[in-house]
Amino acid sequence: MGRKRLKRPSDYPQFAFRLKNEEEKAALDRSINEAVKFYNADLKKNERVYTKKEIILMAMDIGLKNLMAEKGKRS
Repeated sequence: MGRKRLKRPSDYPQFAFRLKNEEEKAALDRSINEAVKFYNADLKKNERVYTKKEIILMAMDIGLKNLMAEKGKRS
């Protein structure tokens, strides 16, 4: 029997977007890192930590639902 092939990063789908500048990226990174720390702060010993990817997906889900609920309102 052959060895099971490990997946490479290129085997997974990718979602990406561009930002205006490095300051925008740095601010977004800081916000994401704060949320990761917040969600992981009170975990019990056997609980799995939240990853940046999970936090970003939760934020997008919550944010998009809020946007849809407030259709037509621009900040």
